[in-house]
Amino acid sequence: MAATSGPTHAADLLFDPAEMAASREQLRIENGEVRASSVIIDQLEASFSDGEEAYGFDVQGWTGGDINRFWWKSEGEGEFDGGLEEAELQALYSRAIRPFFDFKPECARLIAPTEATGLIWSSVSRGWHPIGSKSMQPPSCPPRAS
Repeated sequence: MAATSGPTHAADLLFDPAEMAASREQLRIENGEVRASSVIIDQLEASFSDGEEAYGFDVQGWTGGDINRFWWKSEGEGEFDGGLEEAELQALYSRAIRPFFDFKPECARLIAPTEATGLIWSSVSRGWHPIGSKSMQPPSCPPRAS
């Protein structure tokens, strides 16, 4: 843990700590707490063969800042004439708990519409609530078991 063994603000050792605190606050005001959003389309396809017209999708996105983010993920498939066959929708909250580590509780639903109603949301067939963490360590810091 050499990267986290030093002082919290190393510049305070070289410059006046009060001036550095004011500089950090100004930097936070100008650049910090930025809200951003992203939509990532991994798969968006249509197929037309032997009289069948089908589609599939795999998309995800997020909104938030560096510390807290709301993620959503969805994938599914269906036929243009028959509607949605199956889909999965996930909602995740991500919180940075250390440098390069996120905590992600998740709520996921598998959606299978009924023929009687045709409504996608009318027949949620199962759901689960996994909890996990995600490490995004740079290659220069390989993980170690301890």
